[in-house]
Amino acid sequence: MSRSREDELAAKIEELRRKVRTMPRGCDLGAFLDRECSEVARLLREDLAAERVDAASSEADFPPCAVPPLRKRKTVEPGAEETPGQDDPR
Repeated sequence: MSRSREDELAAKIEELRRKVRTMPRGCDLGAFLDRECSEVARLLREDLAAERVDAASSEADFPPCAVPPLRKRKTVEPGAEETPGQDDPR
């Protein structure tokens, strides 16, 4: 989680705590939470999506030139026995 997102999310949660503490008796807490928590959910979704992008991009952190090319295999007719090549451990 980036520091700015973490700070933004923490600030939003703290703001909601202050609002809940100062709500007058008899207020509809459920309606308040339905309305206000959508912003927290949005921030959280953005953060988690960014985490996934970061994780997915780090999975492929290698230069393509570091991957050796595949050797071409010779074609063998069906039913014919393949003779081992020099690299073949058979």
